[in-house]
Amino acid sequence: MICPHCSANLLYKERTGNTCSKCRKSFALEPKSAPHGLSDVGLRRAVERLTADGRITVTVGQLHYATGRRHLVGGAAPERRGSLGCAIPALLAGLPTLGFALPHPAGAGAVAALAGLALVAIGIRSAVRWTRFKPMKPRELLWSADDFRRSVTDPWQRRYGVLPRGLVTEDSVRPRPPAAPVAAVLCEDRTVRTFLQANAFEERHRVLVVPDPASVPAGLPVVVLHDAGAEGCLSVGRARAALAGHRVLDGGLPPRAVMAQPKALQLRQPDVLPRTMELLRAEGGLGEAELGWLAEGWWSPLAAVPPTALLDAATRAVERLAAAVRAEDDPAEVRRRALAVGFLTWPEQST
Repeated sequence: MICPHCSANLLYKERTGNTCSKCRKSFALEPKSAPHGLSDVGLRRAVERLTADGRITVTVGQLHYATGRRHLVGGAAPERRGSLGCAIPALLAGLPTLGFALPHPAGAGAVAALAGLALVAIGIRSAVRWTRFKPMKPRELLWSADDFRRSVTDPWQRRYGVLPRGLVTEDSVRPRPPAAPVAAVLCEDRTVRTFLQANAFEERHRVLVVPDPASVPAGLPVVVLHDAGAEGCLSVGRARAALAGHRVLDGGLPPRAVMAQPKALQLRQPDVLPRTMELLRAEGGLGEAELGWLAEGWWSPLAAVPPTALLDAATRAVERLAAAVRAEDDPAEVRRRALAVGFLTWPEQST
């Protein structure tokens, strides 16, 4: 580990008690125990990358996703209940044993028969279980968001007093809504709302960033930002149902954008309920490949999109909404303007 104070390269035994043995100064994070193997120097570098060297502000939740994408737990594929490694040896041992027992019904033959039957039974049971699968384990980050905060940002603030420049907590940003908003941005993810507000998105675009349909003022058009997941995709339909009379536009992260991007963070939850999939099919707008991906429980958090790409995509969504409002009675003009601002594809994600 590199000491954040004197830049000495320290062995584990040279930094006991979170103190550098060279300069005698303490540090916040021990990489052997901190989430995602973070050290003080590593955390500063991660924040510098996420903030584009200080040009934007990011949240602790975004840092959690960015540093945790290589630290996942849970299966990407279902696990079998049984093992052929047990079934085959048991059958290979049990069947010859039974063959020996048949011509010797008494004495050693009887013992061999019992042993053979037991081995064959074990082999058959293991083989049958091998054809069945365990319930799917969720695929998620090794450390939860709460654990990340308790183990990373809280110790950092205790040691240094403030977070690194450009990093904010979700409860530290005060919204600054414009006096006369022209639209609303609806997003259920608190991390994303805080990120937009911390970067003066409301003031720059004259929009309100709100958490739910009930917070949308009367008459304002709405753009919905959401995760690439079953519930996220359904949130657009829920918003339209709750906001009758409002223009509601889907500006969320589409599953196809995640599926096409190998570096995107793909998490998995238990299989989606059939009723949920029926609703998604009824709403339309998703291809069969996307529906299959969602049905298997795959999803990707909007907050895991690289911050600069997320800010660009949110800007394009608002521009698309403005274009639709200006050309409300001309569908061809809506599409022409949308293509001009590039809303049909999300920016490529990068680490």
